[in-house]
Amino acid sequence: MKEKTSEFRKSATAELARRLDVELEYINAAGTRIVIPPEIVRAVLAAMGYPVNNDVDAEAFLGSLTDKERWRRLPAVLVVSHEHQPAQIPVNVETGHSHKWRLVREDAKSQNRVRWI
Repeated sequence: MKEKTSEFRKSATAELARRLDVELEYINAAGTRIVIPPEIVRAVLAAMGYPVNNDVDAEAFLGSLTDKERWRRLPAVLVVSHEHQPAQIPVNVETGHSHKWRLVREDAKSQNRVRWI
């Protein structure tokens, strides 16, 4: 039996997909909104290493993502579309310390910074 799209969008599986930057819909070249079927979303999640058969599985993966995110200083990858400029990068660091970082851009130019946070 097929799930209703509106019900799926509220599910833990859909939340996991959003957290992993898997789109639940898109606008095609003709300007038509295309909603991705839940079974396709689940297949994409499985291909990414998150096999989800139900919302209980999804909630477990969401919990592990939350734990990993808590310890990660920067996102492993951050892709920002043109309409979301300027980019804001979430940083998870302790306050009261100086932090040093190096930013390398796609054009190979780099910038070094030290900042007290």
